[in-house]
Amino acid sequence: PEVIQRWHPTLLVVGSPADGAIGTVGLVRHAAIPVVVARSSPATQRVVAGTDFSDPSLPALRAAASAATLMAGELVVVHAVELTSIGAYGMTLPGVIESTVTDVQDAAQRGLEAALAELGIHAKTEVSLGPPASGLTEVATRLEAELMVVGTHGRTGLTRYLLGSVAEAVIQHAPCSVLVTRLA
Repeated sequence: PEVIQRWHPTLLVVGSPADGAIGTVGLVRHAAIPVVVARSSPATQRVVAGTDFSDPSLPALRAAASAATLMAGELVVVHAVELTSIGAYGMTLPGVIESTVTDVQDAAQRGLEAALAELGIHAKTEVSLGPPASGLTEVATRLEAELMVVGTHGRTGLTRYLLGSVAEAVIQHAPCSVLVTRLA
């Protein structure tokens, strides 16, 4: 923290906790600047970015678009949707569930396209069903991404414990380097 205050860097690069780097999660959690968690990854020139349509995800989308442009690569933006089971009297209703899932996926797809159009970003899009962190890492693994980009709300303490942290889960399980951005 003292070095960051003294030097005023614009980016912090740290080792991966999966590779034994100690303190990575804490640095990512508390750094006021973007952090790259570096790990070996294939040189595919593919960037995967996650968005939940919140304000903190906007810098992540911009950074991902810049990275893809610098790499002359492909950008894929992912939105994960967690669904809960719909049921009546303890019985699931498959037809209702299927149509609800389709409606939710279609709405998320439209939301992705609208958000990217508003930001002037050209990218492929994917809607993932399930928890955001595992959805993002699954897409990055399947596409052999070279870089993942996620935003963070920067919550700490009880709020972070209760809400969880997608960014923290991603940096611990991603198959490639991860850039974590924060809303300035």
